[in-house]
Amino acid sequence: MLLSLNVENLAVIKHVEIEFGKGVNVLTGETGAGKSIIVEAINLLSGRRADYDMIRSGEDTLVVEATFFPGEGEKDILKEKFGLDCDDELILRRELSASGRSKAYVQGRAVPLSMLRELLPLLVDIHSQFSTQVLLRPAEYLYLLDRYIGISDRVRRFADRYDEYIRVKRKVEKLQSEKERINDELEMYEYQLKELSSLPLDDIDEEDLRREFARLENLLDIKERLSTAASVLLGDDKELGVVENLFSVRKILSEVAVLDRNVEKMVGRIYDLSIELKELANDMLSYHSGLYLDEEKLQELKDMVDRVELLKKRYNRPDVRGLLEYRDSVRKRLEEIASLTSDYSGLLEKVEELEDWLDKEARAISGARKDSAENLAVAIEMAIRSLAMEKASFKVDVSPAPLGRMGVDKVDFVVSTNVGQEFLSVSKVASGGELSRIMLAIKSVLAEVYGVPTLVFDEIDIGIGGVAVSAVADRIRDIGMCRQVIMITHHPKLAAIADKHFRVLKHEDGDRTFVEISSLDTEAERVEEISRMLGGRDITPKVVEHAKELVKMGRKR
Repeated sequence: MLLSLNVENLAVIKHVEIEFGKGVNVLTGETGAGKSIIVEAINLLSGRRADYDMIRSGEDTLVVEATFFPGEGEKDILKEKFGLDCDDELILRRELSASGRSKAYVQGRAVPLSMLRELLPLLVDIHSQFSTQVLLRPAEYLYLLDRYIGISDRVRRFADRYDEYIRVKRKVEKLQSEKERINDELEMYEYQLKELSSLPLDDIDEEDLRREFARLENLLDIKERLSTAASVLLGDDKELGVVENLFSVRKILSEVAVLDRNVEKMVGRIYDLSIELKELANDMLSYHSGLYLDEEKLQELKDMVDRVELLKKRYNRPDVRGLLEYRDSVRKRLEEIASLTSDYSGLLEKVEELEDWLDKEARAISGARKDSAENLAVAIEMAIRSLAMEKASFKVDVSPAPLGRMGVDKVDFVVSTNVGQEFLSVSKVASGGELSRIMLAIKSVLAEVYGVPTLVFDEIDIGIGGVAVSAVADRIRDIGMCRQVIMITHHPKLAAIADKHFRVLKHEDGDRTFVEISSLDTEAERVEEISRMLGGRDITPKVVEHAKELVKMGRKR
């Protein structure tokens, strides 16, 4: 229920605050007084695109704030869907600044406009001539029928399972479309893994491998050079080696040392050097004698080096480490493919399971809809006929539709307003007066199951008169028994049924226009206002008496 509406700087409104009540709330006033601006204010709270020209001339910020008292059902939805705990009140606020900025608030916390777009339809339904809200959207008829017969929760569970079915089916279709590519990938990656696993890459140090291969490949040259080096040191049959020559040098220096003791140290150094070089030469010969060219080992290393080079070139990797990383990525992809293949059969089974469940449940839901459609149609038809449309006929048409989130049905509300006239969807009814009454009839029948707690009627009396107005008044009064109604009207008969009556007045102060909204709390005030609606400027005693009678009748309804 809408408790209050606070509006600042909207069009000609400087500031108004309205405290609404239960039942039927009526706003009246002369044409152009600004009554429909109140509806515009509520519309702004729906998060719709704003027209910044609506900001009052000379002001910087337009503000609309509404305070709601949600019922238990609304509280559950607000908590479940939006995480809002509303024990007492829910406050929505929208601000527009002249600089072109728009802000939205829920419970004082800044929120995106999209949240207002989702919230307000749960709280308020605005009905005006040719309205496109809930009851003029054919897609909503199915939802309303389900609410009427009490299967909304069941259909919601169906929709959840259908969503799961679509997700699983898409996975299956994706795997099917990729099956050929996956098979090609599998064959390619299996070959690559086999090739990369044919070498012990984890144990290969590429630098050591190349060094050992180079050593064996040049072993004969190494032996020859070692032999030459040893001959240089030890000499051969043809000439003395370095060691023998050093002994000669030692002998000469020893003779010199007899004459010059300063040379003695040189003699010792020459001796140590000759001994060291002789040992070095012997080590060379010893190492030389131990060298053996293993042709098989050489070929094995050559093959290893060649294969490493081939793999590096084939897989465009700079070194063995790069090959290891690629090999590991191939293994991971093969594991993924194996998992996909394993999942595929399980997903197929899941699709079949969901299809069976959805088929059975959709047929059960469809049967429930068809069984109850006639009862709803009869109730709405009776309501329409009570609104001075005695020849009207109404049907709830349930027809087959492709399987979807709501089952296998599509629903249309169709009406024939005159004898012999074809049935048309309510969404296509052209006459404004007839449309208003049809919509009112539907809302009155569905009021008990209708989710929106507050209904706003903006000049529902346009295009109707006479007996039809009285019938409309009765219906609105009926809706007001179970829902809050806010009605803007020019018709005195409709104003007379108000549980709470507001008068909208526009006046000028200097060069500025202002709007005031006052609550008519006494019978005298209401009679005065309805007298104005009846007689305009010519308010005669008969007009006043008529107004009193209307107020009296309004109380009895």
